[in-house]
Amino acid sequence: MDKHVRVGVGCFVFNQNQEFIMIKRKGSHGAGTWALLGGHIEFGQTVAEAAFMEVRQEAGIDIEATHVRYGGWSEAIFLEEDKHYISVICAAYMQPHCEPKIMEPDKCEEIRWVKIDGPYPEPMFKPLARYLLYNQIPVPW
Repeated sequence: MDKHVRVGVGCFVFNQNQEFIMIKRKGSHGAGTWALLGGHIEFGQTVAEAAFMEVRQEAGIDIEATHVRYGGWSEAIFLEEDKHYISVICAAYMQPHCEPKIMEPDKCEEIRWVKIDGPYPEPMFKPLARYLLYNQIPVPW
């Protein structure tokens, strides 16, 4: 197997109540854990473009892509699955009048709004848990 580091994006998607979306992963590594909307950054995509695409694919909503705020990065190694990720973390507001829904039921079993000051659902997806251990949540305001 060709082992290489993958680059992903995780996006704190906020509503006007300063709550953000978390999803419960299903059918992939990290199944059963809570994560941000996000995925792989494809060759030629900017972080904002990748976040915009992943949020639309996973939750059926659009973010204000011109106001994406970058919040740093996280590293997670899944030895048992031969996976190594660097995840760029960002934040954005959801477009008004949108309501998130599960668009990929084979990859997500639940969507939840979470207050910025918690509590956060557990268990948390490893890249997000590692990010929150060392960083504050970036906010788009």
